[in-house]
This record gives sequence, C-alpha cells and structure tokens, in this order.
Amino acid sequence: MDERVKLVFDRSQLKIDTFFNRCTTVHCILPSGLIIVESHCALTEEDYDLNVGISICIEKIKLRIRELEGYVASINLAVENLKELDQEEVQH
Repeated sequence: MDERVKLVFDRSQLKIDTFFNRCTTVHCILPSGLIIVESHCALTEEDYDLNVGISICIEKIKLRIRELEGYVASINLAVENLKELDQEEVQH
C-alpha cells in the first residue's frame, strides 16, 4: 500500500500557504480531483518553522491517502465477496 500512497502523492499538486506568521496549510489535489487540506500551527511566531509545518502537513496528507486507499481496498473486497455469494446462490 505504501507504494500506492507514494504514487498517488507524487502525482498530486500541492499549494502551501502561511497564515498569521505561524500557521502552515498544505492543500493537496489528488489525481482523482479530491482535495485534502492539512494545517499545522505554532503557538507563537518565534516558534514557527515553515519547513516543520510543511513536513507535518505532508505526513498528515499521506496518512489520509493511506486511509482512503484502505477504504477503496475494503470496498473492492466487499464487492468480490458479494459476487461470490451471488454465484453460490445461483449454483444452488
């Protein structure tokens, strides 16, 4: 699954913004068109580090992609199971 997450992430577009001199947001548009937005904020401007914020947001986005890929896999498995049940019913 990690290879699939990397593939989806690598094909996505990112937009990075800073708000109030202490909050990073990363907007990610996936190849499917779905948009994921994550943020990370520091308590003070002195504690703020853009690179740390970007890194944390990207890890959150990758986790969200992993969750979505897991959901898709579970749906596909459920569909396959239903097909097998339907075939068993037809045979009886």
